[in-house]
Amino acid sequence: PAAAAALLLAGLAARGGRRALLACAGGGVLASLPWLVVAVRHPEEFWFCNVAFHSLRREVAGASAILLQKLAVVAKWFLLPQHAVLWGLAGYGVWRAPRQTWPAAACALLLAFTYLAATPTYLEYATQFLPFLLIAAVPALTALAPRRLFAAALAAVYVLGLYPLIKRDPADTDIGAKRALWSRSTVAEVTAFLQQHTAPGEPVLSWWEGYPVLSQRPGFRGVGFWESNVAKKLDPAAARRFHVMRRDELRELIRRREPGAIVVADGNWEALHRDIAAGYAPAHRVGAIQIYTRRPAG
Repeated sequence: PAAAAALLLAGLAARGGRRALLACAGGGVLASLPWLVVAVRHPEEFWFCNVAFHSLRREVAGASAILLQKLAVVAKWFLLPQHAVLWGLAGYGVWRAPRQTWPAAACALLLAFTYLAATPTYLEYATQFLPFLLIAAVPALTALAPRRLFAAALAAVYVLGLYPLIKRDPADTDIGAKRALWSRSTVAEVTAFLQQHTAPGEPVLSWWEGYPVLSQRPGFRGVGFWESNVAKKLDPAAARRFHVMRRDELRELIRRREPGAIVVADGNWEALHRDIAAGYAPAHRVGAIQIYTRRPAG
């Protein structure tokens, strides 16, 4: 997605002469060396991990559903109060000092359009182009400095726009349940339980790959939050090639009682519950997350 903005920046550097263009290209290549080496050594895997995986894990299907999902995200990109303030300041900056600010504004728009092409599109992609809007907004911020009341009003709108991020939502609502699932207290309690009830070398099977990492326990390659969707869409050979664990492989792991503990959120791995119950007992629940540990032998 950054390619379009990179080409624009290279074009701007070329206007400064050959040395400026070489400096821009050299810096870009130097910063890109890690992924360039991986792409050259493993081109098919690199493409799968960065492009194909994203398209396979999508849960949105159908042209109308995809379009509506994108429109909803675009509306948030532009109309959330804090975003609208920033777009307005950037627009004023381009009008006030176009020669200084249009490159940053153009990079923001290019990145927004290219990230919009991804399906599904997410609100957090805004973090890729909003920094360029901040650069474009510098003249507006300078002009606001003497106008303290107006500046304070805009700052108040920006701060109030952040309120939905910090307000408490009832646990019985969809957003409340999601926030509880990923809250710091939930993650900390699950992690602490795993550390206390599994040995350092015991592997943890988790529907989210973060828990083995955070509890400093071995995990299983190819098991994770999005891998379940991807695994259903790959044949066995492709799943092995790209290290994505299919449902039948998960079932074998559980039947062999290889995991020291299993962590799963409600509504996930329902087809595996019978196999889990055969060898594991519910040990601890944190909200919607159930932790199982091995039953004693026999």
